[in-house]
Amino acid sequence: MHDEDGVNDYYNFIESLDLGEVLTEKLAEDWGEKFGDELLVLYDDSLEEYEGCNKEFEWEGIQESFKHEFRFFNTKLKDFLDHTFEYLLDNQNINQSLLNNIQANTILYRGRSFDSLKDLMKEVNEDNLAIEVEIENEIIAKNIRDKFGLVPSFLASDQRMTPFGISALYLSTEKMACVAEIRALVGQYVGIAEFSNRIELKLLNLNKLAEGLYPHHLDEDYLGKLDVYIFFKKLIASVSKPKLESGKFDYLISQYFFEYLRVKFGDQIQGIFLKSVQLPTADNIILFPEVTDEGIDSSFLAGNNKIYFSWNKESRLGLSISQVKSIAITTEIEYISHPRMKESTDWI
Repeated sequence: MHDEDGVNDYYNFIESLDLGEVLTEKLAEDWGEKFGDELLVLYDDSLEEYEGCNKEFEWEGIQESFKHEFRFFNTKLKDFLDHTFEYLLDNQNINQSLLNNIQANTILYRGRSFDSLKDLMKEVNEDNLAIEVEIENEIIAKNIRDKFGLVPSFLASDQRMTPFGISALYLSTEKMACVAEIRALVGQYVGIAEFSNRIELKLLNLNKLAEGLYPHHLDEDYLGKLDVYIFFKKLIASVSKPKLESGKFDYLISQYFFEYLRVKFGDQIQGIFLKSVQLPTADNIILFPEVTDEGIDSSFLAGNNKIYFSWNKESRLGLSISQVKSIAITTEIEYISHPRMKESTDWI
């Protein structure tokens, strides 16, 4: 039934849209489960002229402001992220479905490349110490921890999530991801050290954030939630893509985003979890600097820090060395379309 103000019985309204029997019944069923059978709806056709994601359009302007206007005290950017993250919080806590828990004593990997095996061994065991000798073994373990572990702050370079001078521990869940991420060249040697966590780590899973909490079509503020879903999908694609040679500002947004999470949610999470850019089958972990602010232990028994070098002298596990023989390159193009956009956007 229709009245003069455009108010409709829900079922009569969706029937009038000629959506087909299956979809009409599904919408009616969802509505009944969520709101009951006797609610009326007011059709608002103003959305028919809506084009694009409001969050995305606003974000484009904020990025320009961050790059070219205000860098360190950009209230627009902070306010934007504060408002956007409200959709992902339950009583001020990050939605549990977006978290990844890394159980204590999980093996994680970190690699470095060297032009020759001699260069690698010089870093690890320049004095040709014997692993079988207890004291010398401890020295070797400390060498590996120092050379493959946390970079000293004064040497920290510009990274995807951290700027010059701020050192954070980047780890991978697979050895091959280390090789791919450091972009070792054919003929180079790669050393991969094993590290582990003494405590359970709670991480914001950016893979899940990119997949998003897709809103139910009958949710209150459906369009606002859909904007947030699309925004995070594209934001994570943006912060995950490789830096270009000409990309002077490529890491600015991802660095700010990481620091925002660190300041805003540092009491809830210890870092982030995201797909490897170079090896999508693996994942990377980036820990907030606070996790390693007291250092990394050279073995499980050597201290009480949250991260330790996983060294086993008996089995000689803890460091693996390999040489890159060949590199295979593949290109994958993903087409991401917005439900309310007329054109697709290409992301590589």
